[in-house]
Amino acid sequence: GIITALFMPVFFGVAGLSADLTVLVDPQLALLTVALVVIASIGKFGGAFIGAEVAGMSRAEGIAVGCGMNARGSTEVIVASIGLSMGVLSHNLFTMILTMAVITTLAMPPTLRWALRRLPIGEKEKKRLEREEIDQRGFVANLERLLVVVDEGVVGRFAAYL
Repeated sequence: GIITALFMPVFFGVAGLSADLTVLVDPQLALLTVALVVIASIGKFGGAFIGAEVAGMSRAEGIAVGCGMNARGSTEVIVASIGLSMGVLSHNLFTMILTMAVITTLAMPPTLRWALRRLPIGEKEKKRLEREEIDQRGFVANLERLLVVVDEGVVGRFAAYL
């Protein structure tokens, strides 16, 4: 709703401003951040992949689900922000978690695109793509403007249907 659309960007903006990326200049913290990204990616991908396998999906579908679920960075940012405000997390750890969330979120589109290319197109999807192609070539899809006189006759009912 309107509250989410208004306050969510503000929350994530404030969370991003709370991070201090200069701490990643330290080689030890940078290495720990890389390890955190790898562990988080394996954990998120693995959990989603196993869930897809249990649900009876194919391996290719499981890989696609795992790639798609790897972008759940908002949860980490919310939990890390709460941890920082409660004093449970240091600023260094908060920055590392925020960096991990951003990297995994940015990595999702190319990996999901790669995974989806490996999936065969099912019958339902083929039919949907055919309908979409027909709609694109149709009369209405190419209209920029249309003036319709509406009355209670056949033409008026047809215009209302469109």
